[in-house]
Amino acid sequence: MATTNPHRDLVPAPPPKVEMTDIHTGQQHNFTLPNLDPYGPLFSLNIQPTLRLLCFFKRRPDVSEAKFHTWWSSAHADLTVSSAPVAFTRHVLRYAQLHKTSAHDAMAPSGWTILPFDACGEITVKTWDDFLAFQTNPDFLKKLIPDGDNFIQRPIQIFPNYEHLVYGPAMSAFGGADGLKREDVPGAE
Repeated sequence: MATTNPHRDLVPAPPPKVEMTDIHTGQQHNFTLPNLDPYGPLFSLNIQPTLRLLCFFKRRPDVSEAKFHTWWSSAHADLTVSSAPVAFTRHVLRYAQLHKTSAHDAMAPSGWTILPFDACGEITVKTWDDFLAFQTNPDFLKKLIPDGDNFIQRPIQIFPNYEHLVYGPAMSAFGGADGLKREDVPGAE
């Protein structure tokens, strides 16, 4: 039985083709990969069947970088998974921590800037309601939110998003479809 992807409803329809003009050349893009041409017969967005929430935050100014990363990856991670275990395992599909240290600050390519955050928690759920069910759980609110005071400078900023997987393998456990493979890309070795 095929399941529907609730995140497809979040995807805007392509604009009129005339709007898809390169600001540098004044020309429309000439697609190398026809399945990425939103006006072509082979086009299909590869929307993964999950909702990902990226939660960006900074460390408190009075907390060392070492304590910040150690606390988040150990004590806070333990509380995240164990403070409301039924709600967590029922509603959260994946939880990952993206750590940025001061050493990463020098890694910005020319013309780019590093986001002004020290960390990003990535929470993957099926639906927004799943996220809310975990985030509003009384045990979560009682244990995990206060623990953030040990290392987080508030506010936490979130970036809820759908994923259009263009290249690489899907998180197959969640029923997503793979993106393009190396052999799909003309000129790839």
